[in-house]
This record gives sequence, C-alpha cells and structure tokens, in this order.
Amino acid sequence: MMDKFSFKKGYRARALFLIFDYLFLIFNMCIMIIPLLKTFVDSVDPTTYGLRLWPKVVDFSAYQKILSTTSLFSPLMVSIFTTLVGTLVGLLLTTLAGYVIIQKAMPGHKFITNMIFFTMLFNGGLIPTYLTIKNLGLMNNMIAVIVPCSLSAYNIILMKSFFETIPTTLYEAAALDGVKNRFQEMWYITIPTMKPQMLFGAVMAIVGTFQNGLIGVQLSGANPTPNYAAQLIVNHIEDYGFIRYEMGYAAAVSVVLLGIVWTFSKISKKLFQEKD
Repeated sequence: MMDKFSFKKGYRARALFLIFDYLFLIFNMCIMIIPLLKTFVDSVDPTTYGLRLWPKVVDFSAYQKILSTTSLFSPLMVSIFTTLVGTLVGLLLTTLAGYVIIQKAMPGHKFITNMIFFTMLFNGGLIPTYLTIKNLGLMNNMIAVIVPCSLSAYNIILMKSFFETIPTTLYEAAALDGVKNRFQEMWYITIPTMKPQMLFGAVMAIVGTFQNGLIGVQLSGANPTPNYAAQLIVNHIEDYGFIRYEMGYAAAVSVVLLGIVWTFSKISKKLFQEKD
C-alpha cells in the first residue's frame, strides 16, 4: 500500500490522484461541517460575531426562548403537516410519472419526457406560478403550498432513470407467474425492487418540502405572511435571523429543524430500507 502511495516510477500518477482526491474530499467535508458547527455555536453563544467555531460562553437562553415563543407553533405545525402530506403525495406522483414515461409503447412518451426535462432547465417564474394557482382556485388553500414542492421535474427524471435499471426479464418472468396488468407489475415487481431509490426520493422530498418556504412569501409578498398563513419554519428562521436580527434564536430553531429533518429521514429509512 505504501508503494502505491509513493512517487516511485509507476506510482506517481496514482499518488497525485490520491492526494487530489483527499484534498477534494476534505474541502467538501469542510463545506458541510463548518456551517453546521457555526449554526450550533451561534445557538449557544449570543456574543458570537463573525466566523467563530467555538463558543466563548455557553448560554441556552435561545433554546428556552423556543419554548416560550408562541409564533413558532403555527410554522412548526404547518411544516410538519406539509412535509408529511407533501412527501407522500410527491413520492406517489413522482413514482407514477417516472413509471409512465418509460413505457415505450405509450404514444408521445419521448415528447412528454422532453417537456418535463425542459421545465427542469427553465422555470416559468413567479407570475405564471401565481396565475396557475389562481386559475386552479387554490388561493388561500394549503394545496397551493404542498403540490408545487411535491412534484419536481428533477425527481421525475431521476425516478425514470431508476426504473430503466430494472431488468425487463423480471417483468417477463412475472408475466409467466401470473402477473396480468401494469398495476400488478408496479406492486409486485417495481416497488419491491426500487425500495432504496424510493428511500432517496423520500429524503429528497422531505428536505425539499421543509425548505420550500419561498412560495408562501412570494404569493403574499411579506414575511411573515399575513396571519402566519402557510408560514413554514424556514420562513420563521429568516424572519428572526435576517429581519429581526436575532441570530441566536434563529440558529437554535435551525438546530431543532435539523433534528426534525433527521427524524423524518430515519422514519423513511425504516419504511423503505431492504430487510436482510
């Protein structure tokens, strides 16, 4: 192993690649860890300014304020509700959409796939989104917050790629064993085979739903939204962190949010992980 990491003739390219690889991994690790560490330090040290990664004093008053801040209750409940419903709806719609567009016998499947891919590259923007929600009669309705963040073109294309990795011989063998229609194929072959991919889709949906607080602010034009309607916990963090400049409290709520996302991810893992 030491010879492979040496700069002797025949091992120099490997050694340079390993050095670059380690540096690249360390750099990416720092990008992920430093913001998390900074957030935790800000939540326990109200005197923190700048990039300080170790608290001078330890003060849990920001966490105590979480228990006494009544305006946090509504965003927290809305976030949990939209995450539960949005994850289930998003996973269902994404899985069905990905399964449909891989059916080569369906007329226009290439055109539909290209249109989905086009929307992934070019977004309509705020005004078309507002007009669509208004014309569908979804104003002042929680569905207007759940559906847009549940159905992602990126996740559909990703799910399509996952479906294409399933060998067609499985479906042929299932047909010989008595599977007669697409719904039976989906239930008995596709879903059991794709549990790891569905776990990935569920985690992506959870993270996307929790952080999708922009649409409520865009539709109402204010943060916090009027009467805290469709106010998510990320909007609450932005309100206290960047409008009221209470960074300690906002950091504490961010740490709590991280714990909630982690809990939802663990639940998804229990539901979709393959049993030994």
